[in-house]
Amino acid sequence: VHYAFHSGALCVSCDGGGTDTLVFLGMGALAIVAIVCITLIASRGSMAQTDTSVMVGVSAGLLITSLQTLGVYDQLSFSWFEPVDTFLITVRLLSFNLSALRAECMWGSGAVLGYIARQLVAPLSFPIIVLTISVKHRFRGARSKIGPSVVNATGAICNIFFISIMVSCTGPLICYSHPGGSSSM
Repeated sequence: VHYAFHSGALCVSCDGGGTDTLVFLGMGALAIVAIVCITLIASRGSMAQTDTSVMVGVSAGLLITSLQTLGVYDQLSFSWFEPVDTFLITVRLLSFNLSALRAECMWGSGAVLGYIARQLVAPLSFPIIVLTISVKHRFRGARSKIGPSVVNATGAICNIFFISIMVSCTGPLICYSHPGGSSSM
């Protein structure tokens, strides 16, 4: 089976090598590490956090939110000039747009498949959160229940990626007009 991916307005053939899979797996591993770090930071007790760690956390959250807001501009039907276009392609990952990783080269292209993949990114972080907190409680010998820590960490991740989750959910509702006068989603 031969796959292709969209590069701007062009449909480019996949190279057939394993580089697409390696990049996809590498970014997946990086995402898992980020979720584990956010979980460990969010599950710390409020008494254990210093002013500096709170400031760094708030600043990182604002940076991620700003980049996600820029990612919304990528949804516009507009041809961006080169430095902005390359930056928006990079920011696509924060809005769960897996086409930036050329995921179509691994499982094929299709609007429904792409939408399902984007919808599964956020729920797939939940088992990572539960596993991280379970391991943390196991090795630290904590006597408290893990439920509040899981809810706190899940809420922090949903708060950080709120814009991306909403952009991903409302993607199919965007209507495109065609030159013949008709419209489609």
